[in-house]
Amino acid sequence: MKLDTKNMNEAELDAKLKELKFELMKARTRMSSGGAPVKGQPTMRNIKKNIARINTKITEVNKNKNHE
Repeated sequence: MKLDTKNMNEAELDAKLKELKFELMKARTRMSSGGAPVKGQPTMRNIKKNIARINTKITEVNKNKNHE
């Protein structure tokens, strides 16, 4: 599931980042305890990609603030 960050402000990005990090922690716990992946849940790979997308967008927003 690709995350659309184009119309998100910085506060929304921070909130989504915290949510995804918590989701990643739950996925890691589930995998380390030997549990099977839950159908319908995003994979750890997708969660990590979405975290990277948000971090990139936050960096872009901060660069734009510094140049103004």
